[in-house]
Amino acid sequence: MNKILRELRIAKREMSHFNTEQIPFGLPPIIGNYYFPKLSKQLLDQDILQHLKIIRDGSENLLRQIRLGQIDIGIIGSINPLTEDDLKSELLKEKKFQIIVAKNHPLASKTQVAFRDLLDENFVLLSERYVHLYAFQQLTAASGFEPHVVYQSDDLQILKSMIKDGVGIGFLTEIAIQPEDNLLAIDLIDDNQPLFYISMVQRSAEISTPLHKSFTELIRRVFMEDLDS
Repeated sequence: MNKILRELRIAKREMSHFNTEQIPFGLPPIIGNYYFPKLSKQLLDQDILQHLKIIRDGSENLLRQIRLGQIDIGIIGSINPLTEDDLKSELLKEKKFQIIVAKNHPLASKTQVAFRDLLDENFVLLSERYVHLYAFQQLTAASGFEPHVVYQSDDLQILKSMIKDGVGIGFLTEIAIQPEDNLLAIDLIDDNQPLFYISMVQRSAEISTPLHKSFTELIRRVFMEDLDS
């Protein structure tokens, strides 16, 4: 009975989105900063942009809101492919995690590094709102040592500033760093290292409209055309 009532509440939320021609769209900051500029012009040209209500949050919180019907569609980051029965998930990209350092850091001359060689480094990390922390913990478990984590933050820009100022080194997916950040990214050479999966996610029972279909098709096309990412 509780499950039936829950589904009715969710269906009511989704119908309100349908009636107002609004698409609540979940977009984590890192994925949004990289991909949304590539989407926005085409969204405007196809008269979809005005219908979007963008919700920016970490992937874990966005997934919860998708399940509750508060968000219709989300672009979600994860360290494992999403295969849950209540979700319709479509893998768009696979990205690497990298070590991020300031340009004057002793590691700056390296293009590759093993995680176990970072034993004496201080790390500044994103918080548990981001999947980065779980990927970092996976590497930590495999390496057999406990890294020195001196700070965690929800704010990516603060974290980048701390890395640039030499407070510590970072652990971020490759799309988190842009040329204007003035930071260096170093590849990890560890076997079986985690990947950053980017997926388009909806509820399996999501009400689909022509507007939704046009939007999801545009997302697919932009990700497919982005050959350098």
